[in-house]
Amino acid sequence: MNLATKVTLGRILLIPVLVAVLLSNFEWKWFCSLDILILASLSDWFDGKIARKKFQVTEFGKFLDPLADKIFVLSVFLCFIELKILNAVPVILIIAREFFITALRFDAVLNKEVIPANNFGKVKTSLQMFYISLVLAFCHYNLGSWWIFSIFVNTGIWIVVAISIISLVSYVTQNKNFLSFSRH
Repeated sequence: MNLATKVTLGRILLIPVLVAVLLSNFEWKWFCSLDILILASLSDWFDGKIARKKFQVTEFGKFLDPLADKIFVLSVFLCFIELKILNAVPVILIIAREFFITALRFDAVLNKEVIPANNFGKVKTSLQMFYISLVLAFCHYNLGSWWIFSIFVNTGIWIVVAISIISLVSYVTQNKNFLSFSRH
């Protein structure tokens, strides 16, 4: 196992820590959650940098890295539902997108190919991380009234949903040959 993959696995190990902190009654939970998110985002950037610089790009890494991002983001979104920050509907749409892309990637793996993250997928993940960091910062710094927070959260999540759907269309268009029903 190379260093880049170890960094990705480290990001996955941060997920239960972040969930535990978010769902706790710990006074500094928003601040600590934001720190964990920043650490995870840096590790995402760092593992890609290592893989390219040290020629450690592997098929497994191309599959694991976006999967780690999905699990990380979806875990936070599910915590936000539990904390009554988000409504379940947009999160269900995002989850459906993620399952579809994962199924598409799995179908590619069965055909001995890998579908790496494309630019739309990278933008989507970056936007999700940015959105999550803003929500955490808003909660920690208490930046305004609940009414303003509610408008920000609800508008932001629908922007994330829209970008997620655009990303889905991009993946399907680029990789329609891996759709099982298109080969029968």
